[in-house]
Amino acid sequence: MAFVRQVISVKSFMRLSLFFQLALVSELALAAAEVEFNNTPETANALTSGVTMNAQLYSAADTDYFKITTGGRGTLTIVSSGAVGAVVEVLNGARQVIGAGVIGNYSFTVGVNTAGTYLFRVSGDSPSTRAYTLKVIESSDATTEIESNDTPATATALTSGVSMSGHFYDISDIDYYKITVGSSGVLTISVRRTGYATGDIEVLNTAQQVIAASSIRNGTFMAGFDRPGTYLFKVYRPSRDYYYFSYNPYQLTVEVESVPDSPSLTRFVAGDAEIDLYVTANGYGSPITRYEATCTDSATTYSGNAAASPVTVTGLTNGVSYICTVTATNAQGTSEPSAPTEPITPEAIISGLPIWLLYHISGQSGGNDDGVNTYTVTASAGTGGSISPSGAQTVDEGGTVSFTLTASSGYSVSGVSGTCPSGSLSGTTYTTGAITQSCTVVASFYAINESGYCSDTPAGVICDPNSDGRSDPGGTMDSWSEISWGFENTPIPNGKVVAYPFLANAGAGNGEGIMEFTNNMPDLTASGYTWKGWFSETPGGAVMNDNNSYCRKYSANPNPQQMRWSQSSDPNRFDCNLGQAERVLYFNMAIGCYEEVLATVPIDERNCTVGAPFQGVGGYSNYYIFVQPLR
Repeated sequence: MAFVRQVISVKSFMRLSLFFQLALVSELALAAAEVEFNNTPETANALTSGVTMNAQLYSAADTDYFKITTGGRGTLTIVSSGAVGAVVEVLNGARQVIGAGVIGNYSFTVGVNTAGTYLFRVSGDSPSTRAYTLKVIESSDATTEIESNDTPATATALTSGVSMSGHFYDISDIDYYKITVGSSGVLTISVRRTGYATGDIEVLNTAQQVIAASSIRNGTFMAGFDRPGTYLFKVYRPSRDYYYFSYNPYQLTVEVESVPDSPSLTRFVAGDAEIDLYVTANGYGSPITRYEATCTDSATTYSGNAAASPVTVTGLTNGVSYICTVTATNAQGTSEPSAPTEPITPEAIISGLPIWLLYHISGQSGGNDDGVNTYTVTASAGTGGSISPSGAQTVDEGGTVSFTLTASSGYSVSGVSGTCPSGSLSGTTYTTGAITQSCTVVASFYAINESGYCSDTPAGVICDPNSDGRSDPGGTMDSWSEISWGFENTPIPNGKVVAYPFLANAGAGNGEGIMEFTNNMPDLTASGYTWKGWFSETPGGAVMNDNNSYCRKYSANPNPQQMRWSQSSDPNRFDCNLGQAERVLYFNMAIGCYEEVLATVPIDERNCTVGAPFQGVGGYSNYYIFVQPLR
């Protein structure tokens, strides 16, 4: 809920900008029921993606198996409820455990690398509640770790700047990741725990020596490197961490700023006293700003440069052979030269013949008149803005195209997607990567709509759309640029309600998601006070849906605490149903002494007075909490 985002991909039609990841699931099928006996892999009940399975552990010795068949690389998100104390394990085709989590109001995601049948094993010793539900959602997302990646040889590959989701499925799980870098530069490593995972991360160089380390504490650190090759990132639970796992997710992002690789020459064209060299180079997240070409006939050296491919070297002598190399430069430095070309001989242009005959004599049967392959880049924009130029643009092989993104009033630029090679967005200008085939560029925008969000806010309620949500109370859930961090350590002042407005616009895509809350504050149980989080139609107002229990949560120690929401036409009965209409809603948090919580406690045994302001705990005058989405 944060403020909601607009459609940006086939997989994710829209995103609530507050941390909610919208797992857009069309639950058009009816719920299913377990058929016993399914206590072996061979008797596993078949699951359908997105369809809830109702099941039970009929005794402490009961084990239930379920299965689903996937189409290829992607993810499986496991959503469950009930049977507190039971565990669900995910097994691959070799029946190796590749993920695990506790049955309850939790969800977790595992990556799968190949098509095939995956098993889900549910078991537990005397669970307090034997009935449970299980739903598995298949997705083609490729940004989740692939187990087993517990050795350098099986490390999951990272892409610079792209967040990878991982988790510890048990206390001994080790996760390895890898990325390839150029000759020298800097690695920026960002680690964010999306549950209450604890652990350490080590950075290993090409000789698998540790060159940097940190703990998983939502931090960012850097490591320099001075040799090209593959660097490893080892994420693990240290021996001092004795807590039992309950699905421990985290996110890892590695950004590479490196001297470019030596360029690759894809083709060349010998012209009249000149040579055009078509090249590509990996800048590792730092855009290539200059290509420098050198051609020599062993006696004389000629050079030319360009900001993008191709690079033209002029002043050559027709009929003389030249050998050429190219270097690439970005903000980190200049690459090593490319491999030398074969001898290239410029020739004078044939004159005095008709154009059509010149064309055939030159042997050109495709591409443009220089013999260069050309492709079409088609640009379009979603709701809330425009892209210029729009429509189809023609570009030479290896070239790039730049576009200007303009947001309409009340909207802001969200990002760029499509099938073209990923490029760079600087301000409102987007430049594609090197084009090697026809492709598309799609600009996305999201609604800001902050005006009026906090009008008519009653006394005692903080509703501030201009707050950053990190150190000051308030903020709009719509204002976040990416769903990659939450309201981190945002304070809840004593005696105040903090209201977070958002535009609930997920109804068109049957959106639903989960919010999770964690903190490092002392447990409030002894004080009688509790944390409360709830959805409302006005700032700090009544709990939605006539005080529905799924639209509000109480906890003396929300570490973690989860809330599920839905704008689906057929919402899960365990979700807070926000309805499908697009409208402004509010998520609220407060610390208080509540009659609902203390209803069964005699008045003379209560440690707080209902309605009395919270006075702080552990020397903190405010209560701090971390709100985040689950993926």
